[in-house]
Amino acid sequence: DDFFHDEYYELALDRYKECHIQRPTDYNVSYNLGISYLLLNKLPEAKEFLQTVYNTKRKQFPGVVYYLGYLHQRNLHFTKAAKLYKEYLSNSSKGKYANYVKHHLRNCEYGILQKNRAPIATVKNLAMPINSAYNDFHPIYSPNAQLNKIYFSSNRVGVLGGLRDKEGKVDNKHGHRKPDMFVVSRHPLPELKNISRLLNTSLFDEVMGFSYDGQRMYYKKGYSQHAGLLYEDEFTRTDRERIASRLVDVPFDMSKGDATPFFFIDSVVFFASRNLGGFGGYDIFASTKTADGWEDPVNLGAGINSAYDDMHPFMTNNKRSMYFSSNRPTSIGGFDIFKSDYNPVLRRWNRAQNMGIPINSADDDLYFQMADDGWHFILSSNRKESIGLHDIFEGTFYEQQAEQVVMAKVVEQERNMDTSTIQSISVLFQKYPIGSVIPSEKQFTELQKLSELVNQYAGGKLILNINMTTNNTSGLKERLDPLSDVLISYLNGNLEKPINVTRRLLAPKETFEPGTFVEALIVVPVTNTIQPINAVKKYAFVPRISQGLRYKIEVTENVEFDKFLLKAKYDFSFNLWPEEDEQIHILYREFLTFNTAKQWAEQLEENQINVKRIIPFYNGIAIDKVTPSILSEFPELMEFVNDGRISSDSK
Repeated sequence: DDFFHDEYYELALDRYKECHIQRPTDYNVSYNLGISYLLLNKLPEAKEFLQTVYNTKRKQFPGVVYYLGYLHQRNLHFTKAAKLYKEYLSNSSKGKYANYVKHHLRNCEYGILQKNRAPIATVKNLAMPINSAYNDFHPIYSPNAQLNKIYFSSNRVGVLGGLRDKEGKVDNKHGHRKPDMFVVSRHPLPELKNISRLLNTSLFDEVMGFSYDGQRMYYKKGYSQHAGLLYEDEFTRTDRERIASRLVDVPFDMSKGDATPFFFIDSVVFFASRNLGGFGGYDIFASTKTADGWEDPVNLGAGINSAYDDMHPFMTNNKRSMYFSSNRPTSIGGFDIFKSDYNPVLRRWNRAQNMGIPINSADDDLYFQMADDGWHFILSSNRKESIGLHDIFEGTFYEQQAEQVVMAKVVEQERNMDTSTIQSISVLFQKYPIGSVIPSEKQFTELQKLSELVNQYAGGKLILNINMTTNNTSGLKERLDPLSDVLISYLNGNLEKPINVTRRLLAPKETFEPGTFVEALIVVPVTNTIQPINAVKKYAFVPRISQGLRYKIEVTENVEFDKFLLKAKYDFSFNLWPEEDEQIHILYREFLTFNTAKQWAEQLEENQINVKRIIPFYNGIAIDKVTPSILSEFPELMEFVNDGRISSDSK
């Protein structure tokens, strides 16, 4: 009981299990045993004991109604959880857990809404040896090796801290292990290392971030998770030099509880504080470093901050999107990941949006960070899928996030069609194994059906999107082209109209099974004006044709453009083509919003690059005329109509 009340649930669990064997009808033991299992993330075992107490002794143990509801909430069974929470309030409106229950009820309300939303990503546990049966948290992608190397902190067995009390003194009976800092290289096999026996100590050691060039690591030392000092280490320093750690000059005080700093290109830092005033709890602040030092921290405002705890900020490479964790009522339980976009017109952050399931769970979801490829992200969570307490999870977005993307090789061809009203219908998706040079009989049958379907659409156009992903890039183009030529030749022989073909040679990506993927879409109707774009080159990993409204930027190539690409941290892909005057122009890759496209256009102009125009695309095709129906769906296009960049069809 002493272990249980001191929140040493693992120690309490071992003894309660022995007691239960000896006294199986002692419901106090069963109740505490169920709670211990629940808080140690062993949900099936917790349900067995809590359900037994609920069925037989709920009047004697009214808290079991709360804990059983919490168990259902953690399993994302929000309706069942809400029913139990309401039962608790009806019987114990002023009970010990009443305030928690009211907050959880609002979590369940938003949880039901989030379960009805389409997911935007997949998430998986990174398993052992990266995760352990203990707390593994604050993961950070290597600034140089990216996905192949992850830094994090863990209080697993074997750390230098050993068992210590809250004051940092050795306590082998009631003590908790303080975490050490680790790094894991993932390929070809995971290799886990303690960062340094000189950097890790008996204190709470936590990796906090890196300098822009990746040559300095920032880390925290303290007696607890919420208090400490911030140090830096240069990887080039010798062990003798590392003995004397260097404090980092920062505009916040971690010894007083300021927390979770995120360093952005060395001159900007975001952090959480409850000491500087604000909306309540922890708020997120920003400070900029000038020649005179750090400026006074600025609260990021009501779009991001709330009356609850808002922490763990992460800024995307385009400086326009902020991800963070918050335990506000619009989470589905504990801390959730939220996202806010900056509005440059209003000069403020838009209202933050919950990132939904499965990025979020009914538990604490913390330390979100996105990789530079715009596909992968990483976070720490104690959700039910954890093998221990807090585990490290990695996810993959279904759509590449333009605000974070960097370059990867691609070769493509496309045609630009003038259109007034267009609709895209996905009609075929086929996979061919590596090395295929001809479709199977079944695949030929599907291609024949596709040809017949396309011919039925008057004015319809076929878009054929051919992608190949492989673990071996050697001879990639040669191995893709034979299959592409066969498919295109067959369809050309059976269609009454030309095909719009996109071929992409994709860089290796572990989340895609090797092979050639063929997607066919019918776009109807179109006008008769077809302008070829001989786009050959270059960067972007975009495996599917983007649906809906997107934007591209057209610029004039010059020497400054090449300089910009070399120095920019966040490069975007581009296509090259000659116009009639043989002057080379560049079409930047797709942007999700018009505001993002305008922000990038402004940054290009600031770098002496001539921006010709921003072009809206709908379902992969450039728009130069819109109908009232398109304008009603996308009113932002009216700006293009008003200044004459596109025309409007009044019919």
